[in-house]
Amino acid sequence: GEANKAVMTDQGRRDSRSLLGWGHYARCVLITHLALTVRDPDRSRRFYLETLGLDGTAQPQPWGVRLDLRNDFMLALIRGEPLLGESTAAVHFGCRLPDGAAARDFRERLRNRGVPELEWEDGADYVGVKVADPDGYIVELSYDP
Repeated sequence: GEANKAVMTDQGRRDSRSLLGWGHYARCVLITHLALTVRDPDRSRRFYLETLGLDGTAQPQPWGVRLDLRNDFMLALIRGEPLLGESTAAVHFGCRLPDGAAARDFRERLRNRGVPELEWEDGADYVGVKVADPDGYIVELSYDP
């Protein structure tokens, strides 16, 4: 019936909640954490909090370091051997910046800190940079209205 049809959001993207029959329950489901296997959790903590400047706090754990970020998102930096090269490069996660100027400024800040740039795009509808963390995980920092 009508409840099982996908709907378009105001950004023109398909909304699968009704297609999957989840209705209003899907609105309560949020991704709350990401776990990365890293060689040196403290080095990764410094990269994310100091180099990238993510707004959060770090708590040592028996398994590594827990980063609790301002937006109720937790990044778990688990001591271990990271994914191999191609696997790491195939996936990325992103941080939203408020506007194109902020993305350009962020790029300069990363360059000044010696962070190698993997990709840069500066267009009318998107401004962003991709960098790799110390273990090769790709992080996108961008403005995408």
